[in-house]
Amino acid sequence: MTIGYHALVVRPVHFAADLLTLCRPVAAFCAGVQVAIGAHLTWRTTPSPVSDTTLLRACVVIVLIVATVNVVNDIVDVSADAISQPSRPLAAGRVPTAAAWCLASAQALTAVVCSVGIPGAVGVTMALIAIGLCYDFVLKGTVLAGNFVVAVLAATPIVFGGWLGRAEPRAVLLTASIIFLYMFAYEILKTARDEVADRTSGYRTVATQWGVHTTSVLFRGLLTGYAVVAATPLLLPHVSWRYGLLMLPCAVLPPLCFGWVMPVARSDDAVRVVLRVMALSWFPGLAAFALGFR
Repeated sequence: MTIGYHALVVRPVHFAADLLTLCRPVAAFCAGVQVAIGAHLTWRTTPSPVSDTTLLRACVVIVLIVATVNVVNDIVDVSADAISQPSRPLAAGRVPTAAAWCLASAQALTAVVCSVGIPGAVGVTMALIAIGLCYDFVLKGTVLAGNFVVAVLAATPIVFGGWLGRAEPRAVLLTASIIFLYMFAYEILKTARDEVADRTSGYRTVATQWGVHTTSVLFRGLLTGYAVVAATPLLLPHVSWRYGLLMLPCAVLPPLCFGWVMPVARSDDAVRVVLRVMALSWFPGLAAFALGFR
């Protein structure tokens, strides 16, 4: 009875959980939320041409695209993850590569099907999947180029949502710039965390080619630029006090302080702490965009 229960219930549940882990569901969900936020930034220049149902479908499409790229990223990264993150499902051998490919293919196909009927969404879906796969297979192990592409992809959902909802262009571009700088800094710092694994796997990254010290200098410069740009919306007439209340103390000061105070050029533990702080600061930042641009 115990063996049967384990085989019929426990193993499938654990396997499903591992598949979900490959998708990085929190990151994928946040990307979908950005579409909705972008569609409602500040005020609309014209009445929105899409219904709430269509907008929800667009959010789901972006979630599926991000999940697809994340799964393929883990497939490509198996050798590096075996060194730096051996507990990941593929690196640990808990999920076969074939199953991961099936999951990625199903998600990509579903994203394309769901995008039909949404203005411009089929082209956007195909382009984002293609760019994401190009990153996974070509740009991932490059100096700056891969990090730049990831930052652009991270800012794209809010631009897409803004275009669908006909949000005020200035607000859309400003929020996209804030997200881009934040993610660019985050991705640069990740190369310091993964320096040993990337070097062993033959990747050419900022950290492996320029050293951890230069990486930390570049990271801090981008982080400072993010802080400056993130404060800029306070000068706009249609940005409320809620933006400043959420963004500055919760999404700007923690990563800025930890990023400058922690010895990221000398300590792997410090790098991990700063990355964790930045990951947590992402949520109040999204809330600031959602509640403050009115």
